[in-house]
Amino acid sequence: MKNTSALLMAMVALVAFGVGVLTARYFLAAPGEIALVESATPAAQPASTAKSRLSMALDKSSEPGARRWTLGEIENALLELTTLGGPKREQRINEIAGKIDPADIPRVLPWVDGIASSQTRAQVRHALLARWAETDVQSALAYAEAVTGFHNRNQAVLAVLRGWANHDAEAAAACVRQLPAGQLRLEATSVLVSALAQQNPKAAFALSESLGNSSRRANLVSEIFDLWAATDPVGAAAKATQIRNEQQRRQALQSVAQRWAETDPPAALAWARTLPENADKPYAVSRVVLAWASTDPHGAAQVALSLPASRARNDAINALVAQWGANDLPAALAWVQQLPEDTARQSAMTSLGQQWAQTDPQSALAFAQSLPAGQARDQLLANVAGQIANQNPDTALAWAQSLPAGPARNQALNNIVSQLAWQDPQTAAAFALSLPAGPTRNQAVSQVVSSWARADPQTAAEWINTLPEGRSKRDALQNFAYGLAQSDPRAAADYALSQPAGQGRDHLIRHVASSWANHDLTEAVAWVQQLPEGQAKQDALLRISPQWIQNDPQAAAAFAQSLPAGPGQNSFVSNLALHWAGSDPAAAVAWANQLPEGAASAQALDSIAAGWAQHSPADAAKFVATLPAGEAQDRAAMKVIFQWTNADPESAAGWAAQFPDGELRQNALQTVVSQWAYSDPTAAAVFLQALPAGASRDSAFNAFFGQLSHTEPALAAQWVGQMSDEQQRLNQINNIASRWLRTDRVAAEAWINGLNLSAEAKNSLLKMK
Repeated sequence: MKNTSALLMAMVALVAFGVGVLTARYFLAAPGEIALVESATPAAQPASTAKSRLSMALDKSSEPGARRWTLGEIENALLELTTLGGPKREQRINEIAGKIDPADIPRVLPWVDGIASSQTRAQVRHALLARWAETDVQSALAYAEAVTGFHNRNQAVLAVLRGWANHDAEAAAACVRQLPAGQLRLEATSVLVSALAQQNPKAAFALSESLGNSSRRANLVSEIFDLWAATDPVGAAAKATQIRNEQQRRQALQSVAQRWAETDPPAALAWARTLPENADKPYAVSRVVLAWASTDPHGAAQVALSLPASRARNDAINALVAQWGANDLPAALAWVQQLPEDTARQSAMTSLGQQWAQTDPQSALAFAQSLPAGQARDQLLANVAGQIANQNPDTALAWAQSLPAGPARNQALNNIVSQLAWQDPQTAAAFALSLPAGPTRNQAVSQVVSSWARADPQTAAEWINTLPEGRSKRDALQNFAYGLAQSDPRAAADYALSQPAGQGRDHLIRHVASSWANHDLTEAVAWVQQLPEGQAKQDALLRISPQWIQNDPQAAAAFAQSLPAGPGQNSFVSNLALHWAGSDPAAAVAWANQLPEGAASAQALDSIAAGWAQHSPADAAKFVATLPAGEAQDRAAMKVIFQWTNADPESAAGWAAQFPDGELRQNALQTVVSQWAYSDPTAAAVFLQALPAGASRDSAFNAFFGQLSHTEPALAAQWVGQMSDEQQRLNQINNIASRWLRTDRVAAEAWINGLNLSAEAKNSLLKMK
């Protein structure tokens, strides 16, 4: 330990040169562990004037030279936190972090440990550590490393990173790149990417690539490209088009389009129209429309109507209407009313009506009632009813009850009861019981109980006991437990165990375990472990396993091996492997390899492939290639194919095409092409055309046409001749003709007449209706 400490402190000295303490610390720590820094108080660094991201917008008292609070003032402020809730507490914490002298933080942190609420304790600790790291990252990190509890320690380290990143994001990022693979590195990279994007979006994007195709990176892409496009829209646009992951590319393109259009709508539109003719283009154009609408709604409207009929066009019209309606409701309404009768007009009417209901519910109600009968009208009426209930529940109830029986009345009543349950649960309860027996009444009762259980569980329970036995009471009891689990999970756990054995009790146990794990994982794990053996315990373990794995995978793994062999252990092991591989695949593989051979080991390997593929499908594919040939390898390969196709269908298809002929190759190609045909049918068709003729190619084409013949028969018709199997080709011609004749008979007949078929076969197709 002494040698480790000596080398560590030598590396710490490099902070002054921008390398930072984390490099040494994590090179010397064992995977998954955090090495404690053993040193005296390090030399102070020059104070930074930068503000902590966690502290956000601090007032001027946080600036250098402003009066800092005394220790007595700080102690009083910490005590006051127990009387505050929600946003007010967060605001006060930010104020404390801004007014405290960083030199006083080491003396204040022990007081923080005495705060009763674990949530408040963590919030204060993180704010102070972020503040401390702005002036003395070494000492702040040393303190964070000593925090007890795997999850608490990691979160403390991340808080230090946030403060350091605000002071010197590039130095912090350089150190994060040196961390070993694992949960902490993923979370630290996410923190640094977000901070670095404020200063250097291009560097932030490069750093984000280490997150692969994970959901973490997907959540950061929009932020990076929004900031990048603010200063360099052309460069940001060029980089966005190179992203292979379909979802991330689309997010980046939309961010560029919207930011660019805020300053130069014509230039942004011209660029968006140069994008390839796939799903990326209409979504980018729709974002241009959204930004343009704030300054020129009429011009934006013309662009929106020029889009081809698609979901993106509907989204663009809805966004335009929402923006336009906020500034000029009559003009927006007049424009929507002149649209042709189609789904875009109906959706826009609903969107505008919902917005209208917030400012003038009575007028919006009259408008909603004027719409043609249908789902859109029913939904709008229900939303308006909810808005009216906020202002005048009696009026809303009287109006809803006057509606004829049907979906519109049911939805309106449910929305009113839902609103009223938070304001006046006793009145809502009385009204719910006044409804006729049936599904609407049952749902109203459940809504009342769900809200009431969080505010006043004792009164809610007493009311439930007065209900007659039956479906309504059973549903109410279940919703009572759901609501109670949010406010008092231990009481909810006792309540669940008091119920008679059966599916209802098991369902409550699962829900309580999941909810409790979100509040206090340690207590939730202890409770689940002492449950009697059975399906309820197995299901509860599965519910808490994601949080457990995120917080302490080694402990979860040890518990998995302590379970008796059987379906329960297999399910837990599979879930453990799936989530662990998403954050630390090397550790997950090492653990799976030491499991005894059997069903649990096989399921672990399958799940590792699936979990790894969510983050890095190419690396997961390499892992699958190392597995012994056979059913286990084939199953793992299909799981990678499924995940990879979601992120990058072209690369997934290329990998599947390398498989030897056989069932695995056919199944893999079918999986890829079926989804690829939905997102980019032209690219999928070009890929299929390049495949060598054979059974795999034909089965993949079948999957292609199965997706395309119902949605784009004209495009499917262009490619059907590529199938080598005559019977399969004729089958697909029939499918395409059947659909196309119903949507565009003239074009379909012209295509049929041009086919290389006998006159009898053509006549048979033309007779289809």
